Amino acid sequence: MSRTLLPAPALALLLAACLTSAAPPLDACDRLGPRVQCGSIAVSQRTCEEQDCCWTVQPLDTEPWQPDVFLPSCFYPNTGASEYALQEPSVGLAEGDMGNATLTNMTSTQPELGGDFQTAALSVEEFTPGKAHHVLRIRIIPLNASAPPRWEVPPEFFAPDSLLAGGDGGGTQPVTAPRQFEVDVEDAPFGFTVLRVDRQSGAPLATTFNSSGLRLILKASAGTTCWPLGADQYLELSTHVDAASYIYGGGERSSETTYMTRNGYPYAGWARDQNPQVPMRNTYSSWPFALVLEQDGTAWGALLLNSNGMEMAATPDKLTWRAIGGAIDLFVFLGPTPLDVIDQLTAVVGRPVMQPFWAFGFHQYGYKTVWENFVSRLHANDQHWVPILDPGIKIDEGFDPYLDGLQQNAYILDERGDPYIGWVWPGGCHFPDFGFNPAVDAYWLAQLDIYNGYAQWDGLWIDMNEIANFCTGNVCHMPTAEAVANQRGFPPFQCQLLCYDSLTAGLSNADLALTSSVLARHAGDVLEYDAHNLYGLAEARVTAAAIRLIKGTRPFILTRATRL
Repeated sequence: MSRTLLPAPALALLLAACLTSAAPPLDACDRLGPRVQCGSIAVSQRTCEEQDCCWTVQPLDTEPWQPDVFLPSCFYPNTGASEYALQEPSVGLAEGDMGNATLTNMTSTQPELGGDFQTAALSVEEFTPGKAHHVLRIRIIPLNASAPPRWEVPPEFFAPDSLLAGGDGGGTQPVTAPRQFEVDVEDAPFGFTVLRVDRQSGAPLATTFNSSGLRLILKASAGTTCWPLGADQYLELSTHVDAASYIYGGGERSSETTYMTRNGYPYAGWARDQNPQVPMRNTYSSWPFALVLEQDGTAWGALLLNSNGMEMAATPDKLTWRAIGGAIDLFVFLGPTPLDVIDQLTAVVGRPVMQPFWAFGFHQYGYKTVWENFVSRLHANDQHWVPILDPGIKIDEGFDPYLDGLQQNAYILDERGDPYIGWVWPGGCHFPDFGFNPAVDAYWLAQLDIYNGYAQWDGLWIDMNEIANFCTGNVCHMPTAEAVANQRGFPPFQCQLLCYDSLTAGLSNADLALTSSVLARHAGDVLEYDAHNLYGLAEARVTAAAIRLIKGTRPFILTRATRL
């Protein structure tokens, strides 16, 4: 492979284009905003400011129980405007109703994150009209004619009766209920305000989600001179939130408060094998949902339906989502009570399922060897047992489940097209491609049926399904040069996914991420980078279907990784 080396004068010009000698103005730097490291970790204030970068050694104003966040002290200016203009609105949208339009880029910021998408498709719709769930859906899909379609969360991952999957949402409200909201869309710069209205008169009552005057950032694959390898890896959307309101959400993590702190602390959304002993560390699941409780007791909610790595950050005046891929698929739930918000959320993604009656009894937990006669005695006493089951299939030429998976092409693949190799409790493992490969449904059903034949389990505890990965150098391997060049393993903005521990590790670092490689591929050429946060949900769905067929009863599943 040939390489082109820049002559020294050309290299000097490139550096001069990217680096300047004056410190940026103070209002260009926000220590609560997204920080992308500028220069080396050991850079001094003088060197930092000579590169026209922001410098602060002041940490976030954390609560006493919140651990420090190791954000870069030297970072690129992060308050610049990123704006789009509304073009070609449909008749409905132009008249203040639902509809579609095109967004075109007006102003750009933070070139270190890549170039901006010049156009995006906007749709504003009631979801679903006439069902009285009072839910608004706003989709902003970046457009690039020369690239594959943007990754979006497949609706079939959700419960069949959910609105997302085409069901009725389990709703019982009358279909004649009037719309509970109106949307005020601004043209240039584009922004939108969602207003709750009176059910009878239609008069505006209160503002809920409001992006007016806030940045909309859609970074594209075409990088800039200063960052030539940008790769569709940054989206930002914010809403104003009153300083006196409480924001609940941003899971999963342990915390000493049920609400999000308003100090800019990053609530990372990246499922990983991290126990909840240390507060604020992202753990087994990712829920990009927030419920806002206003001073008057009314409530509204917002869900960003995006499965990429992301963070949510609440500051004194707003709430921001920062994602490293995918699209903006926003659901706004109008409430007006907290219970209404949850009812509307579960109508969209699916209601909690009915559990078997025995599951409401006393549970005893432990890791023990269980003998067949013990299980027989339990069942004779009308008691039940639930074994733990991990998705990793041991690589062993004498192990039938491993051989069956190879024969049926049931495994996630690596960037070379071979079954992806991870390392968990059995040692080297492959992982079934739940949710994306239809062959896995039959493979998993057969394996669980065989297991039930000699173990007679009553339910299943599915564990390590973030996917967890101990991944040592003896088993896992470095990605190809092409994969590294595509930047998928090392996005320019790593959220604060990993900043609690290190500023240099990529998303697939085993010690920090504790997950499978983001460069692994699912069926349909879907990157783990995009679908990682869906694995627990996908395994639970396939497992539930298998239990219904094997047992003919309501399934009991305890899953470590969840998603909505």
